[in-house]
Amino acid sequence: MQLNLKILFLPFLFLFLNFAAHPLKMTFSRLEISEKGMLVLTSRLFEDDLSAHLKSLYRLQIIDYSDTESNGQKSLMRYINSRVNATQNGKNFAFQIEKLSRQEDGTVLEVTLKSTEKIDLAAAFTFENQLLTEVFQNQTNNLTFAGKKYRYTRMEKSYELRKKVN
Repeated sequence: MQLNLKILFLPFLFLFLNFAAHPLKMTFSRLEISEKGMLVLTSRLFEDDLSAHLKSLYRLQIIDYSDTESNGQKSLMRYINSRVNATQNGKNFAFQIEKLSRQEDGTVLEVTLKSTEKIDLAAAFTFENQLLTEVFQNQTNNLTFAGKKYRYTRMEKSYELRKKVN
């Protein structure tokens, strides 16, 4: 009888440990406009979720984020530019990685991106953050811009943003 209970308990333990280790499916981002008029996006992502998806999406064996020529940074740039969109007056803004770092325990990857062109400060722009929403149904991407908080999900895909010009 004890053996049967242990056998029944093992699958539940496995499921609990997998979900308890990392149940959140979120990114946290801050969007700013630099003094030169460039969009600067800093995002914190769970590295395990991101790396597993990039491996699957781009058929990579390992992910290396060590430098700008590494497969990790190249695939991350490609992925971000397909899932994060800033649009103003019909023009899409591409992003480039400025800085990439890992939290000490290796769970979080922080990436800072900068738009390749200036934004018109006098006009509103649309911003969309759909990172990992195609992978996780409960994925939420939180964004702070100009003191306001925005939440992106599969349903809330984009917001019109405007920076107050002094």
